[in-house]
Amino acid sequence: MVDENLTILLAAESGSRAWGFASPDSDYDVRFIYIRPRGYYLRLEKRRDVCEWILDEMLDINGWNFNKTLQLMQSSDQSKKPGCVLNDIFLRALGITGSV
Repeated sequence: MVDENLTILLAAESGSRAWGFASPDSDYDVRFIYIRPRGYYLRLEKRRDVCEWILDEMLDINGWNFNKTLQLMQSSDQSKKPGCVLNDIFLRALGITGSV
């Protein structure tokens, strides 16, 4: 894996396994929110604001930069909102499980 130089703030299992609908061949989906060192945010050029790692056929890992997360949450375009994933991440971080 490439050294991404980031700090993960919050991570959660997502997808079929997290929701209890996994099949025997379901992969593991991990979603996370991260920040980078201060210098990353002080650059003028636009930088990639997501991390996508598919380590093998069973592990799918995706993360959003904290700024990207906030932009997606305020977006009026519902198709761009990571709603269910983010809700799941925040609820799990707060220790709330089951249906809400």
